[in-house]
Amino acid sequence: RYNSAAVMKDGQVLGVFNKHNLPNYGVFDEKRYFQKGHQHLVFEYLGHKFGVLICEDIWSINTVKQLSQLNVDTVLVLNSSP
Repeated sequence: RYNSAAVMKDGQVLGVFNKHNLPNYGVFDEKRYFQKGHQHLVFEYLGHKFGVLICEDIWSINTVKQLSQLNVDTVLVLNSSP
């Protein structure tokens, strides 16, 4: 029961990221449906190191700081809000 993003290559799952920060205000009621994740997903592609965040995670300074300490080159943020 997570809001997740998977990284795949050649039909194989390389890793899964579970959203850390679940909004629970206004039109958002994610704590009702999802559990929060605790691990970061970092992967390399063509010598470039990527991190993954989902929506509200980008607004949390602690989550972003933790990811930056993993020395990623680029952060991919999946986002869709009403």
